[in-house]
Order: sequence, then C-alpha cells, then structure tokens
Amino acid sequence: MARVIRPGGYLFITFPWMNGFRRAKAWLNRYTELKEPLGESFYQFALDDRRVRQDLERIGFKLIERRFPDVIYGMTEELGKLAAPLAVFSNLRSRNMVFKILGFAFEQCMNILLGFFFSYTVLLVMRKTNDSTKH
Repeated sequence: MARVIRPGGYLFITFPWMNGFRRAKAWLNRYTELKEPLGESFYQFALDDRRVRQDLERIGFKLIERRFPDVIYGMTEELGKLAAPLAVFSNLRSRNMVFKILGFAFEQCMNILLGFFFSYTVLLVMRKTNDSTKH
C-alpha cells in the first residue's frame, strides 16, 4: 500500500471494528471463544481501529479524519429487538423525499452522538506523508 500511494495521496479504509459496545461485551465474555480452524459459522473479524491506525502510521500515513458510520445497523446487529424501532424508522427512508431527508439527518446525528459506541464500521482517512520513503 505504501508503495502504491504517492506522497500526499489519500487512503480511505473502512472495516468492522471493536466499538465501545463490542469491547464491553468482550470484557464481559459475551462472545464465544474462537477455536481453530475457523469453521463455517465464522462471520467476520472486528479490528481494533487504534492498532490499524498505528500500523498505517508506522508505514508513513497520517490520520486526517476518523468517522463512525452505520450506527443504526450496528445497533440492530448488537441489540436485536431492542433496536427494532430504529430499523423501522430507517426503512421509512425509502417512502418519499421528506422521509429521506429526515432519515438522513437522523442517521447523521446518530453517527455523531453514538458512533464510538455502536458504529458497525469505522472509516479512516489517511494521508501518505512525504517522509515515508524509508518504509
């Protein structure tokens, strides 16, 4: 990656991450222990965004912005039926323009207010520094 992106170039990367809620669940041992080999029931890895950011910084990238999209999806995945009203509201967005605008505004507010705790993915915008030739 560091060899492909020119100095001053940008890297946009999203991935499932260990948000605040997932960290609390892991601390309370609410996830089943992963056993080798990964079987068919394995769904996905959830990465530590700090570690990914540090790895990218080590090879010459600088964090420009970090965002937490997909809060509603993350809440419905983690909270199930408790988050059902959010899913209903989110589905109304396909009805008409007013619901689309309201739904978009609501989703953006949720991403800002609860993103760290419930976002399903994290978006890192990284910029390659000029002094990354040593990597």
